[in-house]
Amino acid sequence: MPTPIWNEWFQIHSYQTDFRSKATIQTLCRFLQETAGNHARDLGFSVESLQQQGLTWMLSRFHVQIERYPAWQERVRVETWPAQAIGFYGIRDFFYFDEQDRLLAKASSIWLIIELARKTPIRLPDNILGVHKTDRPRAIDDRFDTLWRPSQGQIEKRFDVRHSDIDLNQHVNNVSYVEWAVETISDDLWRSAELTELEVSFRAEALTGDTIISQSEQTADNDRQTVLHRVLRASDKLELFLARTRWREQS
Repeated sequence: MPTPIWNEWFQIHSYQTDFRSKATIQTLCRFLQETAGNHARDLGFSVESLQQQGLTWMLSRFHVQIERYPAWQERVRVETWPAQAIGFYGIRDFFYFDEQDRLLAKASSIWLIIELARKTPIRLPDNILGVHKTDRPRAIDDRFDTLWRPSQGQIEKRFDVRHSDIDLNQHVNNVSYVEWAVETISDDLWRSAELTELEVSFRAEALTGDTIISQSEQTADNDRQTVLHRVLRASDKLELFLARTRWREQS
């Protein structure tokens, strides 16, 4: 029988950590992708089964709030479930727990099903809409409002799309955009603060051979620093990705 709430354990390896020996935000995002895909397979609508119909899942938005980053050698349990479905949009939520069932992080995400040939979204099929019904409270009660763009790129870097950035849908994997965004954080902020919140909006896809421009603008937000991010394709300045990160000073 399909599992309505999916649980999966992960070990934090050394190559998934930063200079503080804690899991990186990219690692937490990869756990989100992995558990979402595995649960969809268990429910009967995996990427592989959709591709046979000329369709695939596409991650459109996600929002992560971190209470504590797990450290090297810790084990993490990720819990995920389909939270809601409306027309074209399926909302999937997540909790991250340590081995003592203490909350590490929580996340919410929006997924679309798109036609591979035309790259356009379709309404969610009835069998998927039927699964997206639960009385469970949302992990993050997010309306996914529009993210602001940087008014000016205080920090700007260029990256070439690598072969290792390409996923099974033949475009850049979602986590690569997060990596490009975080790379534009100033050295002072990166060493003195910890990322506590990440909001992401995917706008268009990047492909092999593209060069991308990652821009960021840092602003003060009470006791936290907020950074607005944008990723563009260098050749035509097409906007690929928007994000907002919030950072808390470390003692």
